This record gives sequence, structure tokens and C-alpha cells, in this order.
Amino acid sequence: YQGARYALDEAELALLGVLRQDGRAGYPELARASGLSESTARRRLERLRERGAVYFDVEIIPEHLGFETDTSLLLTVPPARLAEVGAALGSHPEVPFAAAITGAANLLAVVLCRDTDALYTYLTERIGAVPGVGQVEVIPNLRTIKRAGMLVEDGRLVDPPPAP
Repeated sequence: YQGARYALDEAELALLGVLRQDGRAGYPELARASGLSESTARRRLERLRERGAVYFDVEIIPEHLGFETDTSLLLTVPPARLAEVGAALGSHPEVPFAAAITGAANLLAVVLCRDTDALYTYLTERIGAVPGVGQVEVIPNLRTIKRAGMLVEDGRLVDPPPAP
């Protein structure tokens, strides 16, 4: 099913609205919101997961786990090596997100390190060892306001506003 279009019905939109507010919501709550029985709500959610329309992900605040340096890297890579360099960066445990982009740079990577010394080591030893990396622009993230749909205030997650 990957890549195939899927049209959500009203019940499925209601399920997703509840999960958007609380990814831990149980089937009774999903059933109430969607007007479905619990077993039907469960089957619908499983179908959405099987089709790749829905997946569950855990979002953490890196500072809570001791990662004090949150940085974005803009890399310039020859187009013929873009996939290879992107795959290399994607395999690094320091990189939770990497994407091909357009513009002056053509690869973006988010890098999480314990501190600036660890970032320096990552840049000089790990990035420096990847063949094909031309230029690297290092952009420190000074303050995070939102992460993957969750608002962050003073280093803690806050409830998002109600869904429309």
C-alpha cells in the first residue's frame, strides 16, 4: 500500500483528531469520538497503520536526555553523491533527521550532541570522513518552539490548541 492514496472518511478524521491531542488515547475514547464501536475503531486504526497512512512516533526533548547541542547542518554535496552522503548521515546516531533539499545547499541534517565538544568531534571526525561532503554550514538551534506537532515552552511539552 505504500505510496497509494487513501481517502479518509469522517470517522477516521475523528480518530486522528483524538490521536493528535493524545497519542495514548484508548479505543473507548476513539470509539466515542468517531461514532464507531471499539472493535471497529481498532480495525480502522490498524488498517490506517497497515496502509502506511498512520504511524506512531515518539518525540523527546533532547535536553532531558543530556543532549545540550541541537544543531542543523546545511551541506553541499555533488548531485551524483547526494544519495550516498544522505544515507551515510542517516546512519549516524547523532542525526535524527536528514533530507535532500534545494537551494545553495542540497542536504539538511539535524544533529544532536551532548555538548559543543562532542559537536566539534562529530564535525571533524564523522562528517569530515564522509566522501563527497563539500561545504558545511553549522546552524545552532538557540530555542525550540515546536517539535513535530508538539509545542515546547521552557523545556517542556505543552498541550497543543484544540484541533479545528
